[in-house]
Amino acid sequence: MNRWLKRGALVVLILVLGLGALVAAGLILGEQRAARRIDIKLAPVSLRGDAAAVERGRYLFGSRGCVDCHGSNGGGATLADDGKGLKLAGPNLTAGNPRIAGYQPVDWVRSIRHGVGADGRALRLRRGMQRRNAVQLGAGQQAGAGHREGAQRHRRARPARAAGRLR
Repeated sequence: MNRWLKRGALVVLILVLGLGALVAAGLILGEQRAARRIDIKLAPVSLRGDAAAVERGRYLFGSRGCVDCHGSNGGGATLADDGKGLKLAGPNLTAGNPRIAGYQPVDWVRSIRHGVGADGRALRLRRGMQRRNAVQLGAGQQAGAGHREGAQRHRRARPARAAGRLR
């Protein structure tokens, strides 16, 4: 009986040490990944400032879930606040944020399309965006229309034989 207890304790100890090693390795790898710099080369872009483009941007900001984290005015929304020190808030995207105040148009494209900040680090807690949404936000309505046309072409290209079997 004593021998089985020793063996059982040894197995539990090995499992706990193995689990601890896995957790430590995961934390180290996660920190390394968060600290990495991503170099994305982008061509210079110009932003349209006409009323139609501004209204389209306002529509996309509101309809694509940006408001959920950044607030309706872009000043950042509080996502969680337990009153005991845990506060999770979306970043302020207005010119009042010193990091954002220096953003150039290419920095916005890098952030929206690729999820990489102006400093080359991956943006944290970024909500996943579909490629179509990122293209529309980054390049305007024209790029989004091209994507929809491509999707319709793809649907029309389905062979009639395969469509007949699905009925």
